[in-house]
Amino acid sequence: VQMGLREEHELKLERAINSGDKNETFNEFTRYLKWEKSPRSKKRGGPYEKELRAALFERALLRFPTHTEWWLDYVDFVISQKPSSHDPSSSVLPLLERATRHCPWSGELWARRILRSDVERKPYQEIESIKHRATNSGLLDVGGMEELVKVLVEWCSYLRRNAFTSTSSEDDLDTAEVGIMMALEDVQQAGRKVYGEDFQGDPLYRLERTQMKFFSEARRVEDARNIWRGLVPKQSHSFDFWYRYYNWELLYWGHDRLCDSHRIETTETAPH
Repeated sequence: VQMGLREEHELKLERAINSGDKNETFNEFTRYLKWEKSPRSKKRGGPYEKELRAALFERALLRFPTHTEWWLDYVDFVISQKPSSHDPSSSVLPLLERATRHCPWSGELWARRILRSDVERKPYQEIESIKHRATNSGLLDVGGMEELVKVLVEWCSYLRRNAFTSTSSEDDLDTAEVGIMMALEDVQQAGRKVYGEDFQGDPLYRLERTQMKFFSEARRVEDARNIWRGLVPKQSHSFDFWYRYYNWELLYWGHDRLCDSHRIETTETAPH
């Protein structure tokens, strides 16, 4: 029954492949995969639907292994079918390893691999190794600054999360702080290389936002505030920036008042 529903797409795909027309073959795979993702297709269901969809991704990527969007869709599909991220047999990492091997310029795929490694509770050294492989893979030369930033943002987000787990130590806090600072320096260095000395940094200030979140969680509110202030000259015309800054100050205004009250109380009760 499931193959019967796909017969029309299979026939069109077979004709395209037999014609030797690479563009038409690509287009037929695209239409077929779009049909597989459609709500109407999902409602039909069936005992072998998941296997057939996975097989279609494999067939498509066998012929077009450098089409990043299909890898991303395939990864999303496989993750959606996994019952538990902590079950070794359900690991998505082998698929992500294949994806980054075929598309080493894709910062999005490397970022997914870092995130998934954290979800599957891989050790720090292994995740750090993935980050190094990503930044050494030439993704800046092929994919551009945006791809590099995607990797570094995910890496810094991992460092921040790792610094505040129930088992984290002072070393983890130090590692996160230094790692985020180094990532910011890497972006500045790469940006000057690509755009010249006038490079103003990521216009979405994503790494800075991660750094501010780290300082906020570490209760270093003034350090986070200094980053906000430092961004003002570059972001002064951005509504989004002022909206985020305002909400952050609103959140930590109470924190500042609490700290001030505690200092006054401590001073008043301290022995003279």
